[in-house]
Amino acid sequence: MSSRIFPWTIPLLALLLWQLGVAGDGARIFGLAAGAFTFVYYAGVYAFSRLNPLWGLLYPLAAVTFSWICAEAAWRGSRVEWKGRGYVSRSAR
Repeated sequence: MSSRIFPWTIPLLALLLWQLGVAGDGARIFGLAAGAFTFVYYAGVYAFSRLNPLWGLLYPLAAVTFSWICAEAAWRGSRVEWKGRGYVSRSAR
């Protein structure tokens, strides 16, 4: 797995840095604008799929959860254990 930052975490990271006082108001404006754009995008996707567009509001939670899962997988490395059996990724062989 590459060590790049996932694009959907960048608006959240910008808001976090602004909240911590590390970044200025530009980070806040960027984070809010990117978050609003993302909500509108996902609301449209859900509406097109005939689902409730308000599910788009859960996008930030999904982004954080998915990023956490990916970071944890990268931290663990190439060996995974599931149901008592160990697996090694092909790239580590």
